[in-house]
Amino acid sequence: PVIYFYIAPEWSDKIEFTLNQEGILSPVLKTKIDYQGKTGILAVDLKKYNISLKPHLEYEWFVSVMTDPKDRTTKMFGSAVIKYIKPPEKTTDQIRNTPKEKLPYLYAEKGYFYDAIESLSKLIQTSKNTNLKIQRAALLEQVELPFAAEHDRKL
Repeated sequence: PVIYFYIAPEWSDKIEFTLNQEGILSPVLKTKIDYQGKTGILAVDLKKYNISLKPHLEYEWFVSVMTDPKDRTTKMFGSAVIKYIKPPEKTTDQIRNTPKEKLPYLYAEKGYFYDAIESLSKLIQTSKNTNLKIQRAALLEQVELPFAAEHDRKL
């Protein structure tokens, strides 16, 4: 999947992304993200790192930012848990037969939040339809991410 997260203020240091797998001590992925000081919704595409999630295992991801580049102990972070559950064959068929413009709604209806956000974000990148950001904002509000939602509403 693609992991999306929101960065509110501009930071002077790079962001660190860490992905941990349930039952494994060392991170599956630990990387720096150069976001060039832009406030907004950022993405980490796990395919870029040749990572695919194993079914029915929980993964926790963290985004860490140094609040004071001179003091590496002053770290702020956000985190979330993701778990890949293979959809039933009927749902897989629905996904295959749904036009890409309707996929965010299908994913949201089925409870696949990360897929809903990813499909909406891809549509936003390839379309000039400003309503797509409003739709993503509504989805973000449903999962209690008001700052990220507000960012999309302002654009």
